[in-house]
Amino acid sequence: MKTCIIFFVAALIQAEGLPPWNNGAPVDKHGRFTNLDGSTPSRGFRDFLRWRIIESPRARKATAGERPSPRVDNNGSSLRSNNTQTTVTWIGHATVFIQVSGLNILIDPNFSSKLGLAGKRRVPLGVAPEDLPPIDVVVISHSHYDHLDKDTILKLSPSIQYFVPKGLKRFFTNMGREKSEEFDWGQKSEVSGVTFHFLPLQHWSRRSLTDMNKSLWGSWLIQAGETKIFFAGDTGYFTGFRSIGEVFPGITVAFLPIGAYEPRWFMKEQHMDPEEALQAFQDLKAHVLIPIHWGTFKVTDEPLDEPPRRLHEAAETMGISPDRLKVLKIGETLTLPVHP
Repeated sequence: MKTCIIFFVAALIQAEGLPPWNNGAPVDKHGRFTNLDGSTPSRGFRDFLRWRIIESPRARKATAGERPSPRVDNNGSSLRSNNTQTTVTWIGHATVFIQVSGLNILIDPNFSSKLGLAGKRRVPLGVAPEDLPPIDVVVISHSHYDHLDKDTILKLSPSIQYFVPKGLKRFFTNMGREKSEEFDWGQKSEVSGVTFHFLPLQHWSRRSLTDMNKSLWGSWLIQAGETKIFFAGDTGYFTGFRSIGEVFPGITVAFLPIGAYEPRWFMKEQHMDPEEALQAFQDLKAHVLIPIHWGTFKVTDEPLDEPPRRLHEAAETMGISPDRLKVLKIGETLTLPVHP
């Protein structure tokens, strides 16, 4: 009954010409955030144990010959000297560095050498933290440890402006990051003429046993004039991509996750596979896709080097020009705008 009501309200909002996230993220009767359709992850701890104890060891033996993402040396000198060009740099996993309109922006920073059950970082950081120019804004997509690394935040300056999902402001102020602003879906803020929009995704949040979905998750649309940079840190495929593309036409580049998708029975609701990432890219009507969230940590069971291969194969099947896919090496910088 509740799901039907949510669908009805969403349809009514769209009929009035408003985006389905116009009133922010929905919450359940316990005050916990849900996805746009009212859903939350259906896989519990028993499913997790089945995957990690029974299935995952077999899968990892089968992928022993995998190769992590290629890397290029980037000492940051061109980034430190740049104050006019719009650039994007993949530092590794979901960490992206953006320069636009004179701002230096860091997304989902994680500079740690280890990631819990995923073990050691398989490829060194694309740019050492000390080689980056001074950071103006840090944005966070959600609370999961690979996207919100406390040790990394503590190494960054407390004078940085932090934009975080609703429910995470206290986490940051407890670390002495007083310049922290939290966002619900549909909210935005402006820094030096650059607008930061916080938008929906299909995912969930948790950092402990007691905070399931108590903080929000989402994507970021960073807009400076005609340049629109979309970032999705973690998400399952959902129809919201189409709505985002309609509200923000002409997205210059979309950073979309293409890894952490096996086994599908466990991951499908929360992580896209490469084929679904391409469908999201088409829904967004973005000019260029830059894949992230692969080849850095052994997060799930697929081979580390499989996601980009599947991405290219699916793009050919779907008739998407290879020029619209920019598979960056870790540490590689791309200058925008890039139009195929």
